[in-house]
Amino acid sequence: MEKIAQMRFRSQQLATPAFKCPRDLVAWMGAVQAQDYDMSKWAVGMRIEGGTLRMVNEALEKGEIVRTHIMRPTWHWVAGEDIRWMLKLSGARIKKCVDLWTKASGIDIPEDVVRVYRSLLLPNGAGELVLNNHFEGLQNAIKNAAMMVTMTERDDINTGMSNNATVQGYVDSGSGESEGHEVVSLFIYDKYEGGLGYSEKIYELIPEVIDHAIQMVKGCSCEDGCPACVGDYTLSKKMVLWGLRSLKERLEAPEYVKKQVEEERPGVRKQYSFFKLPEKWNEFCETVIKNGESGGAFLKTAKRVEIEKHNLILIVDSYFYEDWLKIPENAKSIKNILKFHAVCPQDMEIVVRTEEDMERKKKTEGKLKRRYEDKF
Repeated sequence: MEKIAQMRFRSQQLATPAFKCPRDLVAWMGAVQAQDYDMSKWAVGMRIEGGTLRMVNEALEKGEIVRTHIMRPTWHWVAGEDIRWMLKLSGARIKKCVDLWTKASGIDIPEDVVRVYRSLLLPNGAGELVLNNHFEGLQNAIKNAAMMVTMTERDDINTGMSNNATVQGYVDSGSGESEGHEVVSLFIYDKYEGGLGYSEKIYELIPEVIDHAIQMVKGCSCEDGCPACVGDYTLSKKMVLWGLRSLKERLEAPEYVKKQVEEERPGVRKQYSFFKLPEKWNEFCETVIKNGESGGAFLKTAKRVEIEKHNLILIVDSYFYEDWLKIPENAKSIKNILKFHAVCPQDMEIVVRTEEDMERKKKTEGKLKRRYEDKF
């Protein structure tokens, strides 16, 4: 094992660098991951003899190395002299992937499904038509099926609906046609920034994914919808199954029967903003607890919270809470509570970190900065 490790260090030019300039190193390696711009320059510099940040910057300014999309729609360093033949070799596939992510990256939802699903929406305490959202049932089924087909995990991919999904945008003429119809789409994307290629593969297998989604929902042992098959007990299994089948062929909508679920919660106005939760966290938790929601106890275990883009970071004492939130039903319950009481981004995610994690992160960032700010 020790010999293997030594061989890897040498082959990665980490033990005994064989090159003295960035261009020769990058050309020898073929391509170097460059998603994180600053750290990728450091990765090149530490692999050359006497490497400095100035050397890497000069090579970049002269065009000796180029940062571009050469393998897939993420960033890589390549030698300037290699760029033309590499693009010729990989260009067609990259273009196909980019096309998927732009005009054809979503599954278009049939117009009649959109019309019916919108008619089933119910208002929340603030009067917004966001409850009884069967679009979320479609998302849940498609995501579960996509994970099964591609052997991915929940941390690898995610799904989302176009922002117009729950907007009442139809003007029905009474003839069965719609005027001013906007396409509503379901998107599947890599959760890792820059992508790892999972969604590209999924889009190549969409017919298979839809078939699996139909079988998973149809084969669920529940009577009429549960978190496992459609994501929520309040959603109709028949309506979600009809929506999935309609992705393959046009079918008449089944009769909808409103499900009798738990008593409606008392109306609560959204007095909180997602981006101001860190400063109002204790007050927010007390509001949730007073409203009788069990998730309030979990939220109160967070010593403090931070915001990173659209991620709500809960800093806690124990890894137990992180494991608890990984259970899909628990994560969905906490998300629903947050979205009920606060105005949140549609793609909000919840992340749990311990104090130990945060301290380790700060120390690592500090060490790297002190160690390489002079050299690079």
